[in-house]
Amino acid sequence: MDLRELGKLDNILVAIAEKRSLLANPTYVDKKQEEEVLLQQLEKKLREKFGNFILEALQDVHDEFCPDNEVLPPLAYLAKKYIIKKKRGSQITYETDFNEGIPVESDDYPGEPARLVIVPRPPRILLQVGERLREEVWRAR
Repeated sequence: MDLRELGKLDNILVAIAEKRSLLANPTYVDKKQEEEVLLQQLEKKLREKFGNFILEALQDVHDEFCPDNEVLPPLAYLAKKYIIKKKRGSQITYETDFNEGIPVESDDYPGEPARLVIVPRPPRILLQVGERLREEVWRAR
């Protein structure tokens, strides 16, 4: 994937992360219906432009880390709410709570609760184990 397309993917993921986080806030009521429509449009754009690319990445991740689990559509791996983290100056990255993502049975962490989640900045897939470990298992390049 070239740098320009990578930027487009990241921008869509950031916009989805921000909309989902906004809508997950129980006190948010202003223009909620309008925001939900915008979120659906962003998710459709992600599916159409990058769905196959992300699906291939998810298949590779599943093959390596959790081969006994079925690969789901990419939107299923997006968190309901994202946490914004600032690193060195004004660089922003995103994380999620450990309960976000799709539950999987990881070969590397047998018997431990694990989840896969897609996060932006940069576009990547994290394997979250219990409430103690986040491992980046794929990064868009």
